Amino acid sequence: MTRKNWRVCSFEGCGRPARNKGRCAGHHKQWSKGQPLTELTPYVPHTGVGRTCAGPACTRPVKWATYCEGHMAQLRQGRELAPLRAYSPQNLPHGSAAIRDEQNRKQCVKCLIWKPDTSENFNKSKRMPDGLSPTCRSCQREYRDRNEAAFRAQKRLMTYKMSPEQYDALMSAQGGRCGSCFRTREETGDAREMCVDHDHTCCPKTPTCGNCNRGLLCRECNTGLGMFRDDPWRLMCGIIYLLKYRKKGPYGDAQATPENL
Repeated sequence: MTRKNWRVCSFEGCGRPARNKGRCAGHHKQWSKGQPLTELTPYVPHTGVGRTCAGPACTRPVKWATYCEGHMAQLRQGRELAPLRAYSPQNLPHGSAAIRDEQNRKQCVKCLIWKPDTSENFNKSKRMPDGLSPTCRSCQREYRDRNEAAFRAQKRLMTYKMSPEQYDALMSAQGGRCGSCFRTREETGDAREMCVDHDHTCCPKTPTCGNCNRGLLCRECNTGLGMFRDDPWRLMCGIIYLLKYRKKGPYGDAQATPENL
């Protein structure tokens, strides 16, 4: 990296670019605090991206000189270089999203596998410089499957003000069955958790107040009640309609009518 009219720090042997009053950022900070100017860590100009850190057992991209951001912080603090924690998006330098190898592939920060930077391997992300998520689709899917129960519990708490303990207690009170059709999840053929039903006259939209939760329903019953707008009269009319045209009723071969309900 070259720059026109590059001014060097006035401190002898520093070599850093001058920022304020002829001094680099480090020496200017010492001067502003009234401290004597001392020699800083050896300065090596940044030579670009695409290289890995020279620290012990580190695969992070180079941020400054020949080290990543974490190992450079250890050098500034005068500590001995030590391995860092597992490589993850939280400690990944922001500029490394644009790194590509010779085959124009992008490295996933979770599994560290180089993959083509296409929408088949990486989701879109407006926050990243290259417009792609730092983690691949496979790692995101694995993380979502591993933490699916925690995600549902968090969403239930935000939407219905229902904690996991309250949900388990309500499910135990219903005997693990739907509050409407009294079927278990195995009988309904749906392995997903029961839905939380609430009074829409109290809270027409979510999130709710948490005081109008009524019970737990299977997906079919919850959808059916929603289609009938929680109106008992419409539900009764639907029952009469079904029994009217049912060829074989629940009371034998005779056609079921409202009188024998």
